[in-house]
Amino acid sequence: MADTRIAQTIPDGLIKADPKTAGYLQSIEDAIKSAGTTASNAATAASVTALDARVTALENPSNPVTTFTTPDQTITVSTLLTIPHGLSATPTFFMSFLVCQTTDGAYSPGDTLVVANSTTFYCPAGLATTAAYTLGHTVYADATNVYIAYAPGFTTSTSQYLAVKKDATGVFLTTNSKWLLRVIASL
Repeated sequence: MADTRIAQTIPDGLIKADPKTAGYLQSIEDAIKSAGTTASNAATAASVTALDARVTALENPSNPVTTFTTPDQTITVSTLLTIPHGLSATPTFFMSFLVCQTTDGAYSPGDTLVVANSTTFYCPAGLATTAAYTLGHTVYADATNVYIAYAPGFTTSTSQYLAVKKDATGVFLTTNSKWLLRVIASL
């Protein structure tokens, strides 16, 4: 005889806690035994239990993950951007992406590249050109804003990143006007 205080079998074979009592379903195995379900229902019941645990975790998060994604930003050398994030604390994890707007380096509009955070690349004179340059950006944050600090860039101020071409035939300096920068910040 099933213990209806612990669980009850409903028409579709799923098991749920009896809403008429304050008792809770202690384990799916006990419920399966008490309700006399079959092995096929055991798998369904286990899936329901796993789903219930995930829902409970979402309803009562002990360590919620909150993220903020910046609007796509124009790349302008030697510039500091300040973007309010609206998070409950200072973010500690960042990811940066270049989003292609116009074909460049064999990439098409909509293609996305992951780029390094808080890293600049220094190219000494003679390595790639006759002039030295610093590329990249740094991302940091405080309790209210995400900051993006662009490096000085190539001497012509038209290139900010060095990337591998999409077809892997070499590297190229991105053209700033053909890309936007997107940053994701998480607690």
